[in-house]
Amino acid sequence: MDSYKKSFVDSFTKIKSSIDDFIGSFQIKDVQDDVQKKVAEVRDHMGKLVGQDVSKVKSKIQKEIKGIEKNIDNVLNKEMKKAQKFLNGQKKELASLQKKLESMAKKAQKEATATAKKAKVKTKKKASKTKKKVAKKVAKTRKKVSSVKAKASKAATRTKKKVTKKKTRKKAK
Repeated sequence: MDSYKKSFVDSFTKIKSSIDDFIGSFQIKDVQDDVQKKVAEVRDHMGKLVGQDVSKVKSKIQKEIKGIEKNIDNVLNKEMKKAQKFLNGQKKELASLQKKLESMAKKAQKEATATAKKAKVKTKKKASKTKKKVAKKVAKTRKKVSSVKAKASKAATRTKKKVTKKKTRKKAK
């Protein structure tokens, strides 16, 4: 096994020396610097392209926003005008309805006062008729009462006379 290990280590050293020889012919630092420069150039170039794209996209978005705002303003103005026309029409309609209601109210008030006057006249007529009837009835009852009173007073005077005559007769005896 030792011989196997020795042969492996020997082969490894040979490979290392061959790599060093190969690399020695190239200067690693120069290659590293070149790679770093290329990477930096690519980054700058990509940044410029992306920056230009971003600025282009921003400008396009700004234009789109302005266009959309104009469209929205136009649509809103049109809708506001339509709404204003509708409101004006409704105001006119309400005003005409108000006038009609006022005229109807005046007519109804006139009719109510007229019917109230007619009702007063009718009630006055009825009241005067009932007053006359009541007056007749009162007169009749007064006559009856006065006749009853008269009869009662006559009867009372008769009974007094009788009572006084009886008393005087008893005294005389």
